[in-house]
Amino acid sequence: MLRFMPGLLALAALAIPFPAQAIDPGVASGSIVVGAERLPLTHAYAHLRGPEIRIAVVDREVPQESIAGTSPLAIETLALDNKVRGLLLRFDPEGRGDIVLRVLDPRTGSPETLGPHSIGRSANVLTNFRLGQNRVLGDLEGTVAAQLRIVRVRFSAPLFHER
Repeated sequence: MLRFMPGLLALAALAIPFPAQAIDPGVASGSIVVGAERLPLTHAYAHLRGPEIRIAVVDREVPQESIAGTSPLAIETLALDNKVRGLLLRFDPEGRGDIVLRVLDPRTGSPETLGPHSIGRSANVLTNFRLGQNRVLGDLEGTVAAQLRIVRVRFSAPLFHER
């Protein structure tokens, strides 16, 4: 009887249902300074639509789908309703084109501050960028406009693919 015990225990372990593996949330650290206001950033989201990657680095949780679809994106509407604040980057990760950056917070600046800002890759605002099959990470830092400064922002987010 004891000879069969390890096999029975292994069989019982296989019969126990395990919850589905959840995707870990995207995280961010650092802040942006718009005018005189500092805004800490804590969440990150990434979405690949065709050749364009969209990365949102924001101050609170939003639905992942808010950066999917066509323009205007749902996250931009959330920002207009003061339900999220932060940055939205859009660019072709394989191309040499500029990074388009938009400030998600209409309360804190002029149209010149909010963007969109076209940032050349040689400006090194985005560094240590890594794009994997299921994750994206990188660092942001620099003065983008007279009233917009990015202060040591680091992000890591699961990457969703639009079909």
